[in-house]
Amino acid sequence: MSPILQDVQADFIFPELKAANGRQVLKTLAHEVAIRTALDAEMIYDDLIAQEQKSASGIGGGVAIPHMQMEELHEPIMILARLDNPLDFHAVDQQAVDLVFLLLSPAQDGPLHLRRLSRISRLLKSQQLRTARDAHTMRAIMTEPEDWLIAA
Repeated sequence: MSPILQDVQADFIFPELKAANGRQVLKTLAHEVAIRTALDAEMIYDDLIAQEQKSASGIGGGVAIPHMQMEELHEPIMILARLDNPLDFHAVDQQAVDLVFLLLSPAQDGPLHLRRLSRISRLLKSQQLRTARDAHTMRAIMTEPEDWLIAA
């Protein structure tokens, strides 16, 4: 694994997430987090919506990175989703989003959370994630990214 991505690994990958809108994407991702933790899906969803209202997660280039730090977590949770149809996430460039990477970090991870965000944003620039056939291929791309990522 590339050292640049040593602390960025998706716990789960949706290669073709079907959703009608951004809220439905967040609800699905919150449900996946709840399955993997003892946390309540509605609480996670409500917190994600509140965070989204403060600051939209659409960073441009067809990418959204909803994220927050949570007292209840002891280790980060990361989920990558490639959307079946691009959706509006109020991105700064007003482009529809087709890649969503949910990042939830423990509250005490302060600087680590920011480092993960930076690394995730660079990783999601890869066009290969958009054309990968399945979750296995997407995970392989994340594990051994192109050389440009390391230099970024």
